[in-house]
Amino acid sequence: QFIKKNRNKYDIIVVHNPLFISKINQKRIFAITHTTYQKYFGLYRNSSYISIKEKLYYLFVKYIEKYCYKVNKFFSSGVSLEVCDELKELGIKTSNIRYISNGVDINRFKPEKSNFNLGKKKIILAVGRLSHQKRPLDLIKTFHILEKRGLPYHLIFVGDGELLSNCRELVKKLNLDSVSFLGKIDNNTLPKIYNASHFYIMSSYYEGQPLT
Repeated sequence: QFIKKNRNKYDIIVVHNPLFISKINQKRIFAITHTTYQKYFGLYRNSSYISIKEKLYYLFVKYIEKYCYKVNKFFSSGVSLEVCDELKELGIKTSNIRYISNGVDINRFKPEKSNFNLGKKKIILAVGRLSHQKRPLDLIKTFHILEKRGLPYHLIFVGDGELLSNCRELVKKLNLDSVSFLGKIDNNTLPKIYNASHFYIMSSYYEGQPLT
């Protein structure tokens, strides 16, 4: 309703991952797609980590997404070439798709010396929502193996999400000393955490083009 009422007040209205059930005049609207539910469902349909209820949810939303993109073929951009291909599969014409990658503020996110350390241990950082997509439970199990082998690594999670409590329970169950959770961190603090880390790790099933 906001777009319908206020379209002419703006030169352009940017929408992210647009799922509009009703038809909207495309004039002045530019859509940015980060990920697609059709891709999520394709990855999760045979996963043993995802419940039947969750699989049905992604199947349902996948069809809603396809319908929404069919109704509103917005001029769109994908954050990666893979996402651009997914937009084509959703019915957006190639001529209406642009690839525009995510950017980073290099004045904030840049190498700086850090005084933080964990002795001889190397810090490995994971930043993002703790969800099935990111596979944090698998990452914790991996660090359980590393800790049993006596390797000097410490995993730090930044972020929260629906699997946070599950992750904490698994760490407690495995009696791990090499995994910590910092929770959700303000973006202004993130550069300091990146600079205090030796490595960055990502274990996602699927990403459009992650900011991290």
